[in-house]
Amino acid sequence: MAKHSVQQWIDDEQSGLGTDWEQESYREGCAYARELAERRLRALDDELMRSRPKGLRLVGSRDKTLVTRFGDVTVGRRMYRDSDDETVFPLDEYLGWKPQQQASPAITESVVEMATEMPPYRVRGKLFRVVTRIVNALTAGVLSKSTVHRLLQSVGQNALDAERERWAAQFEHGEDTSEGRHRADILYIEADGVWIHLQREARKYYEVKSGIAYRGWRRVAEDRYELVGKRVYAHGDDTIPFWEGASLEWAKQYALDRVGLFVVGGDGANWIRSGVEEFGNAVYQLDGFHLSRACGRGYGAETGSALYDAIRSGSESFASALMAASPPAETATAIKDREYVESNMSNGVDWRNRVANAPPDARSLGTMESNGDKLTANRMKKRGMSWTIRGANRMGKAIQLSRNGELSRYCRRQPVRLPLQGRQRMATSDRTAGRTRASDWAEASVPALSGPHSSRPWVTELRRLVHTAY
Repeated sequence: MAKHSVQQWIDDEQSGLGTDWEQESYREGCAYARELAERRLRALDDELMRSRPKGLRLVGSRDKTLVTRFGDVTVGRRMYRDSDDETVFPLDEYLGWKPQQQASPAITESVVEMATEMPPYRVRGKLFRVVTRIVNALTAGVLSKSTVHRLLQSVGQNALDAERERWAAQFEHGEDTSEGRHRADILYIEADGVWIHLQREARKYYEVKSGIAYRGWRRVAEDRYELVGKRVYAHGDDTIPFWEGASLEWAKQYALDRVGLFVVGGDGANWIRSGVEEFGNAVYQLDGFHLSRACGRGYGAETGSALYDAIRSGSESFASALMAASPPAETATAIKDREYVESNMSNGVDWRNRVANAPPDARSLGTMESNGDKLTANRMKKRGMSWTIRGANRMGKAIQLSRNGELSRYCRRQPVRLPLQGRQRMATSDRTAGRTRASDWAEASVPALSGPHSSRPWVTELRRLVHTAY
């Protein structure tokens, strides 16, 4: 009875009073964070003015508004001209802000990462809307669907432009752009293509090509392995040959001129097989998934299994005998699969049976099918989505940057170091301000992020958005 009376009293007298305390508190915290951020940015701009080189001439100021995780922050930055009469914004340079940047580097990186990691939704064209809804639920409601889309497109286009410049320097001007220092006696390379639907284009379909390079395997369980040193490449410019673009990307990590053997794998497409010609000492192996499927569908389960093993082991005479003894094909599919097997007899041999002194712990190739799903198909094909060619290539590049851990490079400039004296003065100013640091109030937990999906990559990005110390 007492419990009923208390509930009735709450319903009658307290309805709507402070029930949304969490959202209200968060909103007030964000308002304070914006105020604190603007004050700190002004102080930093003042310090940069005091410690600026003598060659910089102050000519005015310009406002800049950035979307941050706690809302829009506007700061007036001093504008200078250098000895070459070029415009300079020291605050932008120091904080790594790119020209025309709409959102802070931190939120740009997190949002783009999430947009490439989101699990499949069976909702046509809703990817950016879903990302926006989740981010807004856990931040200050700062992002629109169009902003999320613009951020991802901008980062993807920056990467495409950088690849074009790098390719021109290497293949048109003869410059050595390689940065890789990692040695690999054998470099394993696999490639695949995924056909996606197009919209607002003259054609209906487009092949998104991607590849991976790695130097070996590491056992993580009894029958599970992970790739060591994996680097992803997404082809994003049809004027650049796939293997030239891929070699440029992989040369960022590996010293390709010191690789002893390149092992190239794929489904048998001509553009994949041509990778053997791009690299010096290379051998090609047909992907096991496609070979096994064709053997089974073309010759039946039992004969197909034996045929697959014979081809993989290099027993061409035994494989030919099995094919000759098989009853005639009865369907068009079986005929097509038999032609596929016959044309790939030599390519289907396991690479370890085709080279001398293969490492004893080496494995056969065949990871690209699952990697292709994770890299491209799950994000661009399996939702019933359609793309423009430019949008698809930008998304592919964003995925590449995310998987290679390079998003930050395209979301911010390399920051300029503030002189030590200035850093000390600013640290003293922070200590004497009598205010709580911005990071203190944000060190709160969000119970929703500790649920059954807490280890997934896109949840990790949510955690990064709401916890500044993560």
